[in-house]
Amino acid sequence: MQRADLERMSTGDLKRIASTAWEIIADRKGELIENRSREVVERRRGKGGRWLQWEMVKCGKPHCSKDRDGAGHGPYWYLYYTNERTGKYTIKYIGKKLTPELMEEFREPEATPAG
Repeated sequence: MQRADLERMSTGDLKRIASTAWEIIADRKGELIENRSREVVERRRGKGGRWLQWEMVKCGKPHCSKDRDGAGHGPYWYLYYTNERTGKYTIKYIGKKLTPELMEEFREPEATPAG
């Protein structure tokens, strides 16, 4: 795609392209992109480049008291991964509780006793 092609696009389309490009770059580097509407409380790495995050989320509604006071909603679990079918970076809402499978995959390593 040439610069002239990009200049003909709407600002919204350019923002979507830029956001997707940064997600792809982060995936290639194995990094996470911070989202201003989400505050990460906890992050765990899993298998195959997947990760799990416990997040406080801001809904963005103008009259939301939880957003206004800065607390947000949650925290909730979200699973981050690359969709094998589309190759796109994907976020899946899990909820307040993890499934047994996710608990197993993302369990924290047990501390080794000091000896």
